Amino acid sequence: MEKIYRTFKISCLEFGGYSCKLCVNDIESLQEIIDQIINGLRNEFVKLGLETFIKRIDDYRHLYHIHDVTVMDILIDDQEYYICNSCNYSKPRNAFYTEQEFLEFEANAGNES
Repeated sequence: MEKIYRTFKISCLEFGGYSCKLCVNDIESLQEIIDQIINGLRNEFVKLGLETFIKRIDDYRHLYHIHDVTVMDILIDDQEYYICNSCNYSKPRNAFYTEQEFLEFEANAGNES
């Protein structure tokens, strides 16, 4: 069986632009794709000793998702697919004036009723 490769690109405020080709022949779920891409990025951070980035990706990995496609779509359509997390913020990071505002927002996220 011929190997099928697809390009996946992270679309988020922190790690946007990271792109990777992945063999999708044996993929069984979108979560498996996300895990492989996020783990690949995390491994790069580990190699470079980027502890802050490692913590950041570990803290937010559960937010990453792929919109509006199935595994079958990915197998059939040769295009670039985006893995994002930015639509999970009720207020996008670029709407904050300072880094401190964003950090305070993150600290309080989930505390809202």
